[in-house]
Amino acid sequence: MGSVGEQELENSVFGRIIGALALMLSGAYLFADGLSNAVLLPLAVEIAGLSGAQAQAQVQVLQNQIILQLAFGIICLAGSVFVAFFKIDNFSPRLQVSSAQVPFPQLSKPATLTTEELISELKLRMPRN
Repeated sequence: MGSVGEQELENSVFGRIIGALALMLSGAYLFADGLSNAVLLPLAVEIAGLSGAQAQAQVQVLQNQIILQLAFGIICLAGSVFVAFFKIDNFSPRLQVSSAQVPFPQLSKPATLTTEELISELKLRMPRN
């Protein structure tokens, strides 16, 4: 059985993988759709039989839509890389203890005493019943 910390870590990794995959799929779809629309834009205008000011207005609307699709596709793809490789802490506040509040035990220096001297030192420090 894993500890709570391990379970939390597994959930975090699983969530990051799912988030990265969702962003990658969304970004790939939006980018591919925008790219195909950009390639097919002249054909769409020709099929619609538009000319003059009406054609320019329609092309402007389609260009704006294509630019948005490409931009959001790139943002989603970049976001998937960010989510996959950079840890995002939970937004819930955590108790953080500063090092000034917690005294660290002082480590003793290595003793230069012999074993017999250390044992006699321990005997002196031990409480007697």
